[in-house]
Amino acid sequence: MKLAPVRSSALREGNRLDARYFAAPAVRIKVVLQNASEVDLRAVGDYADVRAPSRFKRVYAAPGEEYVSYLRPYDVFEFLPPEADRLSLTRTENLDDYRIQAGDLLQTCSGRNLGPLTIADDYLARFALSHDMIRMTIADEVDRYYTLAVLQSPTGQALLRGDLNGSVIDHITIDQVSNVRIPFIDSIRDEVARLMREAVEIRGAARIALRAVVEGINEKYPSEPAKPFREGWTVKASDLGSRVDAAYHAEHIGDLRDRLAADGGVELGQAADILKPGGRPKLYYVGPEEGTPFLSGRQILQLDVVGAKNISVRSVDKDSGYGLGKGWITFQADGRAEESLGYPSVVLQERAGWFASGHVGRAIPKDSGHTGWIWASMASDIVQQQIAAMACGSVVDALYESDLERILIPPLDAVDAEAAQAAWDDLSASTKKSAEAVRLVEDRLKGLGI
Repeated sequence: MKLAPVRSSALREGNRLDARYFAAPAVRIKVVLQNASEVDLRAVGDYADVRAPSRFKRVYAAPGEEYVSYLRPYDVFEFLPPEADRLSLTRTENLDDYRIQAGDLLQTCSGRNLGPLTIADDYLARFALSHDMIRMTIADEVDRYYTLAVLQSPTGQALLRGDLNGSVIDHITIDQVSNVRIPFIDSIRDEVARLMREAVEIRGAARIALRAVVEGINEKYPSEPAKPFREGWTVKASDLGSRVDAAYHAEHIGDLRDRLAADGGVELGQAADILKPGGRPKLYYVGPEEGTPFLSGRQILQLDVVGAKNISVRSVDKDSGYGLGKGWITFQADGRAEESLGYPSVVLQERAGWFASGHVGRAIPKDSGHTGWIWASMASDIVQQQIAAMACGSVVDALYESDLERILIPPLDAVDAEAAQAAWDDLSASTKKSAEAVRLVEDRLKGLGI
């Protein structure tokens, strides 16, 4: 239990009575920064346009209609977020208000893990985004990237989370974000901004390169059904086996597999070992300094991991199947087939040795040089549709090793595997640069007594 005295004047000034507000680390941090002579404190709202569009009615695009791809708030933290839906270009009111603008800082404004933020790059700028995210436009480039680094640091996150409200779900408002005071330190400002700018530029180019590889596969292997699903299809009773769900026996999926087989496609199990660890280990959670990150099925897709937990060495053994290795392809093996189930990401060098839950599947390349090929194939529409058809479950959809091993993927020569691998290497370089920028900020702030 945390105990802290509070003056009545502070209660009146804050207009708050909740203990969490007055016992938050932000209270002490603000005092330290206020007394630091080398720190120039500037409220975000003094140099940034902080805004959030109002709630809007999403009008989804009909087949063949012009559209803008749509993302949900937490999608923006992923390595390569695919569209969550498609909004009608002509029938969605005030659509431009929801389009992502490159260079804007994007801040979550509600949720359990409130606080994370990112910056919109050229890849994200092709999407529209939910109203449930605060946008910050900062004209000065150095101020923009320095602010991003500060707000991504532990100290910056504490400042953001120091003024939350909400009875069930945490919320933060435009005014609260505008009032966050950023500690500008001249001795590190330019270097931090340079590192963060380079990280963002590398990341944006890598994302676009990855998308181009996947789109190349989609163009080579169109995945639209030959006839509408509503017309149905016939399956022999002898072919049903143990599955009676329609998607598994869809004629369209059979057509996709026949097309890949005719073009020299190979089974996923021939290119990679498929692993989905079983059991539910007892986990002992510790702080970041004492433990190893343990990722969920959603977190393995995230470039900026939101709400990562760390486990002690006594939780699971590194050889238990829960560990991650460099160049492995990971994917959600339990979830919803209509969402991110089966969508792949690559384990970057800095995440090798981390752990992931039993709800995360692993495709371990039999040839370490085939990571780009396997990832791009699994991300393509023609393979994603096969994966969705394989899923089963009454409440939560699940994927199993034996089914995934039989998935057909395009042949190696049909995929620009080298470009995909190079782009993932660039994403690794990007994360290292951004981590260095955040480390410079946090080390300097710790030197002030925070």
